[in-house]
Amino acid sequence: MNLVQGLDMFKYYLVVLVRRNIILIIISSILASLSAAFFTWMLPIVLAELGPVIYLGLAYTVAYAISAPLSLISGVLADDYGRKLMVVVSTLFVVAAYGMIFLYPSIITLLVAIVIREVSNILSMPATNSLVAESVEGPLRGHAFTVMSFASSVSLAVGSLILGELAAMSLQVTALIILSLSTLSLLARLLLRETLTTGHERSSGVGMASRIGEFFKSFSNIGRLKSLGAPYIYLSVMAVLSVVASTLYSIYMSVYFNFELGLSKSDVGLIYTVSSLASLTIVFMGLLVSALGALRSLQLALLLMALPTITLAFLPRGSLALVLALVSTSTLASTLSQVSSNTFISDFTPQDIRSTVFGSLTSVSLLASLAAPSLGAFIFSLSKRLVPLAIGALLALTLIFSELLKRCL
Repeated sequence: MNLVQGLDMFKYYLVVLVRRNIILIIISSILASLSAAFFTWMLPIVLAELGPVIYLGLAYTVAYAISAPLSLISGVLADDYGRKLMVVVSTLFVVAAYGMIFLYPSIITLLVAIVIREVSNILSMPATNSLVAESVEGPLRGHAFTVMSFASSVSLAVGSLILGELAAMSLQVTALIILSLSTLSLLARLLLRETLTTGHERSSGVGMASRIGEFFKSFSNIGRLKSLGAPYIYLSVMAVLSVVASTLYSIYMSVYFNFELGLSKSDVGLIYTVSSLASLTIVFMGLLVSALGALRSLQLALLLMALPTITLAFLPRGSLALVLALVSTSTLASTLSQVSSNTFISDFTPQDIRSTVFGSLTSVSLLASLAAPSLGAFIFSLSKRLVPLAIGALLALTLIFSELLKRCL
């Protein structure tokens, strides 16, 4: 990158950062990510102190099963009644979940809170993505999504350290901090400005029957997904393949590093620390997406995710340096994939059904993820070396479908 490109990148990020909605979403996302650090790695320890942790997987399975249809419903309603409403309501549920942990800290309330929090996050995703996309001009969308991801990654890392120290004192102290941060996040989102320019304009005199009719009429947007044709089908297939690959990676790869490659737990921790630092380069991804285009950037990301993951299957035991290099490369590619996919979908879809598209793709992904843990267990039982091969193969298939998507545009 030369000086001129660097100045251009700084200019684009500066333009994004002065937008009211972007500032508020970043602030609320930082607060949400700090509180989410509790669920990222601390929760298994807390559950082990309170009771068996085998229910943790069940809680997430239930959350995904509920979230799959609700995500589509959220997208439809966000396209009809506004993005801000769904974002605020979802955040309110998150606050309620943390409040429950603070008032009744037990294994049951923690598991219920997991379901509520995951469902709330999924409900807000389509509306939030649309709100970000519509708060800036088209060429700046990649930079806007990049800033969002960077802020969340940094705050999540810092939050893990802070909450880790505080949790040693008392679970309720931690829960109180989480509740406070979530409440501040809710207040920030109440200040958002609506970006939807179409939808229902309901008067106060509309009767209950009419309101119910309007509610069901909102779902007519689902039928409009057919108008997107083959590209939407390819996007759906890509969403399924990528989420299964991601789920398999998050569940089984750390075990693979430890059991099959013979790396110690401290080595595995180092791998994830370095990969997290690598993800901070996401600030440069908006520039790359702008230069290459969203779809070409996505294809590059898929290639750089698939090849290192497949290579992991052939490493000898104790190859820590090689694992660090390969995982860091795939993590860099993963951040590029996030920015480029969100940008492509935002550019590809009309505004009045944008949240419906985001929501439907999320629903498809969540339904696919329900089978992923069982699929991974079967593959793992056959041969541990098959796990990275299977993940790499799924990513390679996603790349193939992205080329089919490109050809039908």
